[in-house]
Amino acid sequence: MSTTFTETSRRFIPLDIIKAIGVFMMILMHVFIMYGSESTIYFNNFSQYLLFFIEGIGAPIFVFSMGVSIFLSKDKSIRQVFTRGLKLFVLGYILNFLKFYPTIKVFQVFPEALFTETHRVNDFKGFVEFLLIADILQFAGLAFIIGSVLKKIIEKIPLLGVLLSIIIFVVSPYLYIHDPDYILSLFYGKGFNVYFPLFPWLGFVLLGMSIGYYIRKFVNGKHLKTLFYLLLTSGCLLYLLGLYSIDFNLKKYFSTDYYHKETNVLLMYSGQIMVIFSLMYLVHKYLSEKMIAFSIFSSKNVTTLYVIQWILIYWGWYFVEYQSQSWNGVIVSFLIVSLLTFSITFLKNYLQKLLYERRNCRTVIAGEK
Repeated sequence: MSTTFTETSRRFIPLDIIKAIGVFMMILMHVFIMYGSESTIYFNNFSQYLLFFIEGIGAPIFVFSMGVSIFLSKDKSIRQVFTRGLKLFVLGYILNFLKFYPTIKVFQVFPEALFTETHRVNDFKGFVEFLLIADILQFAGLAFIIGSVLKKIIEKIPLLGVLLSIIIFVVSPYLYIHDPDYILSLFYGKGFNVYFPLFPWLGFVLLGMSIGYYIRKFVNGKHLKTLFYLLLTSGCLLYLLGLYSIDFNLKKYFSTDYYHKETNVLLMYSGQIMVIFSLMYLVHKYLSEKMIAFSIFSSKNVTTLYVIQWILIYWGWYFVEYQSQSWNGVIVSFLIVSLLTFSITFLKNYLQKLLYERRNCRTVIAGEK
């Protein structure tokens, strides 16, 4: 059985598990909102309760995991930090091109409804605006740089990450002004050009960083289990507090923008993440080697999985119309997209490994000559 954490691989298995769970929740939600019919999405009580539950373990759990990983991974130089952040930032725009150019210009299957829903017109300007959307990868690039820069400070003041996350969650709703310019939108604001502004999403990164610090500190001691019981208790309280504060009014809840939630919902998401993370710590030792290995694979390839699933979902409109499927169609589409996403990722890794081994072999032969 894999250990919880090994210094050689520096992998914290419960973190790998929640990221693997997040991958499936992510694919399910994306397939659901892109392929599910209006009646399936908006007029089905089961759908609404499911969406309500999985929202907090979609994007928030990946952002939180980044914060934890910043502390559990090896220290990086300033150059490595900025290189990694820039690669993620640029990859976001490459993904935009792969999503929008084929569906709008080549296949011509992009739904007119999405132009209308995002306040765009189906012309050259609208097309360019889609290409320039800043999504979670652009956010991840900026957040990784900011988090890595703050790492030394949080090492000295471990609870600073928690304090800053609370401040961000409280202040952010007052910054949801409509359509600031593009650069400011990366930091705050509310519009259709930037989906993940630093306010409020950076709060999940900072929360993860404080927790990551204590995991690293207690990993070889007896206090790690105590830490996770504390997280479990705190998470339950936060989740219930957030749940109570929204008055169980799902219609009002879903009328708000997912990317710009109010403080109570942001705290509820934080509590949900803490609960799931704690539960995975408590149960991971009972999982099989294959389940652990699959979780590690998903965690190590989470960026690749994210990119591939979006491309498949967008290109899938060639076969399945936008928001046309009942629950049965959504489930079938989810299974197909998941299978293809993991298969393509596995094939990509296999070919990269094969190419690497051949290069090494040629280098050795050349050296012998």
